[in-house]
Amino acid sequence: MRNPYKGSYDELCEKVNETYRRTDNVCETVKETGIHFDVVWGMLGFKDWYDFYETGEEWTPLKLTNL
Repeated sequence: MRNPYKGSYDELCEKVNETYRRTDNVCETVKETGIHFDVVWGMLGFKDWYDFYETGEEWTPLKLTNL
């Protein structure tokens, strides 16, 4: 599958975060960056927050051992 966005994931995250800081609006961030809503939503951390909030389950980080 071809990546329609230019830049690395970190570069895209920086662009999204910078735009969101300025606009304080997810839809404006989507318009200005040209990155799909679902991707912007996830990069800003809202997807994780709402997944946790709606399930009510406690989130714990994955522990990697013996690698």
